[in-house]
Amino acid sequence: STPSADDVVPYPDEFARRYREAGYWRALTLAEELRETAERFAEHEAVSSGTARLTYRELDRAADRFAVALRRLGLRPGDPVIFQLGNEVGTVVAYFGVLRAGLVPICSLAQHRAREIGYLIRHTGARLHLVEHRFRGHDLPGFAAEMAAEHPSIQAVVVFGGPGMEGQHRYEELVEAVDADEAAATVRTWRIAPESVGVFQLSGGTTGVPKLIPRLHCEYAYNARAWAETWGFGPGTVGLQATPIMHNAGITCAVNAVLLSGGRLALAPRARLEDMTRVIAEEGVTDTLMGAGLATEISEHPGLADMEFGSVRRMFFAPSIPSIARQAEELFGCPMVPLYGTGEGIFLTADESEPEAARHGTCGRPLSPGDEVRLLRPGTEEEVPVGEIGELTARGPYTIRGYYRAAERNRTAFTSDGFYRTGDLARAHLIDGTLYYSHEGRITDNISRGGEKIHADELEALLVEHPAVAEVAVVGMPDRILGERVCAFVVLSAGGTAPTVADFAELLLAKGLAKFKLPERVEVVQDFPRTDVGKVSKKGLRELIARRLQEEQAQTG
Repeated sequence: STPSADDVVPYPDEFARRYREAGYWRALTLAEELRETAERFAEHEAVSSGTARLTYRELDRAADRFAVALRRLGLRPGDPVIFQLGNEVGTVVAYFGVLRAGLVPICSLAQHRAREIGYLIRHTGARLHLVEHRFRGHDLPGFAAEMAAEHPSIQAVVVFGGPGMEGQHRYEELVEAVDADEAAATVRTWRIAPESVGVFQLSGGTTGVPKLIPRLHCEYAYNARAWAETWGFGPGTVGLQATPIMHNAGITCAVNAVLLSGGRLALAPRARLEDMTRVIAEEGVTDTLMGAGLATEISEHPGLADMEFGSVRRMFFAPSIPSIARQAEELFGCPMVPLYGTGEGIFLTADESEPEAARHGTCGRPLSPGDEVRLLRPGTEEEVPVGEIGELTARGPYTIRGYYRAAERNRTAFTSDGFYRTGDLARAHLIDGTLYYSHEGRITDNISRGGEKIHADELEALLVEHPAVAEVAVVGMPDRILGERVCAFVVLSAGGTAPTVADFAELLLAKGLAKFKLPERVEVVQDFPRTDVGKVSKKGLRELIARRLQEEQAQTG
């Protein structure tokens, strides 16, 4: 069903007016923003994946044709669309084609299954389901047929890259049936409101199914423009996207930011070492996201000397762990830029001209001059002094005022004056007259050991410096006397020997850490459980250690 005013919490009139007057919100939809760029850079290459390449003119016209094809299927403005597509050129065409038709992309993932997709269809009344013909061995057309049989709101299924099931539509055939000139003329007669819902992102919450984040065309476009302007994106930019393209980071920092500024988007099928290094070398990538785990994997790879990173101008890095950031800068020979971002809006970053203490020791400062950030005592609306830890809250020209169809959740997720409660703990640092913010953990990550609060992120930032540790996640494990004790889950680096409790104690005590914060158990795992949007599931780790403790207790009687 079409998103209605009752489903979406609006920006108050005075704030909307302020954002328009400041030039943050333009009277253009996301798809109209692309057309502006395509007219300026028509013959420039826009997007590539493998051998598939499109210029801006080709991308713009392909989006027109797909938009008309979708209208011919009976879809109407406001209809939500489930995306289960990989990092391919066709996904970018589909995204802008859906937007151009006035439909609303739901940024689901090809990895999602019945629980997540079924919930999203029911919650939104989705009318269209887009799937890959094959995605890493999964039969997505068959899955889509099952979903359509269970959910009568689904009006059509479109399959990319191959044939679908009976009654499903093949993307290539739909587009070929539409004349490009006719489509361009037709689409220009359509009017979509720039302040209507453009995209549904998924929340990064750690419990249950994702909440839906309604991003408006005007503010989501501004989020991308602000990012692109901060980093000088333009025709000389080649952005690499290797993590799932429909993630907020993929849409905002890559698809929207690169393609609305005239840059070139290079897609890798997945965030694997061999894929990313190949695309960086072949495409001359200038800007990309880089996770701590992948940076460690690259640093330890025997073929490191043969890898080419000379074209890379900067890597965006989250979370900001000072030691890893400095090591990565030496490894790649380019600045590591802190990035904190939420699907709900607020971004923090710091550019190369800002103090090293800000770039390496914090997540940065707010992206936009229109952003407002407050650190509050958790559960209150009381601000904490600079230097103390509080919950990061924000409002501004690209931060939502409420989740979609979630009145009860909105009462606790937003303050009485419209600040979004991120659930993240942060500390403000006054550096050269500017406030920067360091990430100090999640509110639910706090470990209460005998009444003493221990911040998991504080421990993780130190433990990851151990040479045997590739990734670490710290959680509380139940304890009959103290309530909780500290457990460290570890993914080992290549060839690393599992560190002991004593090894970690030696490291942490040398850093001056209080003894009550020391891990009292170390668990080595191959990988961490993940949430629906790929974040480490602390809930899953807490459940895992609780089960193991119960099993051990049962064995010992």
